[in-house]
Amino acid sequence: MRDRKKDRYAERKWVVYEIPGMCKQILKKLMEERDLETALFLRILMETGIHPEDIWLMRESGIKGREIRLSTLKEGREYRDLHGRYPKISKRTAQMAEIVFRYGLYFEKPYIYYSLKIKRSCEDPRFQIHLVRVYHQHIQFLRGQM
Repeated sequence: MRDRKKDRYAERKWVVYEIPGMCKQILKKLMEERDLETALFLRILMETGIHPEDIWLMRESGIKGREIRLSTLKEGREYRDLHGRYPKISKRTAQMAEIVFRYGLYFEKPYIYYSLKIKRSCEDPRFQIHLVRVYHQHIQFLRGQM
């Protein structure tokens, strides 16, 4: 049993090192295509580690300044860290959200559209959208904020 856990960790060890580069490549491609909605989806996922399905359900009221105030789909509780703080996004992501929401784009396409668009924008076949969340959790753990 213990060896299986070590193997699983070893399999995902590459995530911490390679996911940021993959995400930058995907964001660059999405911005070249002028797909702000999908780029915003990925940026929020990268910066907060919120479940992709919850991001998809988010509306303009979920963003207060740079804070994301959102309830989980599974449990119904709000996303917060151990210290009770809401997840924060960068200034650039907040500006991007403002633009996207100003044009009435509230992640209106099906969830699978965003998921597949992000997956297909990456050239590495190992990339999966849930690995961005895994990466964020690893980073939070290493920083001691989890």
